[in-house]
Amino acid sequence: LINDSLIYSSLYQVRDTAKYEIIGNDLIIKKNEYEPNTPLGYKVKRLKYNISKQTDSTLTLISPSNFQLDYKDLKLFSNKIFDFEYIELEYLTPWSDNRLIRIDSQGNFYNKITYLPLKSRRFKRKHNIIKEQLNDSEILILKQKLADYYSIYLPFERGCPIDGETSNFVIKTNGQLIESKGCNLSLIHSKLLDYLLNFKVAND
Repeated sequence: LINDSLIYSSLYQVRDTAKYEIIGNDLIIKKNEYEPNTPLGYKVKRLKYNISKQTDSTLTLISPSNFQLDYKDLKLFSNKIFDFEYIELEYLTPWSDNRLIRIDSQGNFYNKITYLPLKSRRFKRKHNIIKEQLNDSEILILKQKLADYYSIYLPFERGCPIDGETSNFVIKTNGQLIESKGCNLSLIHSKLLDYLLNFKVAND
């Protein structure tokens, strides 16, 4: 909204899609809201807000009822990672390999891959365990990624569709234990998932 005049956003389904458009000094939002008793399963809701202030990193809107809404760039919020102890990801899916990844502040990297052999007739899964050691620079990069992907704002529970891919996070940092279980992830948290699933330790 800060740099473009037209933006589409979609979470997971068509009924979650919204169109944001700046026309003159107004922000027009057309949002598809879930409505099971309609032919399409959703209805279009139109919202109009007056833009009272706009900078490179903030946007202030006034609603029709004169309610003020202030939006700020996520980078303005504090999301520092300190006293990091460990992060653990349990990734479960019916379609591919299951994973259990754990990385601690000492640089110990553990990755347990549970897979189904192609020639298996009994559908018995096997395991492959990878253990590596991160160097100091890799640990610093990990901490920075945890901050960039707003890991401390992971919700405790996330919804799951049928046959959804489950990603359960446990993070011990900043003196607190962060737990998040479920399937659906915001765009920024899905980047954290991709980062961990594709994490590779450099070979010195």
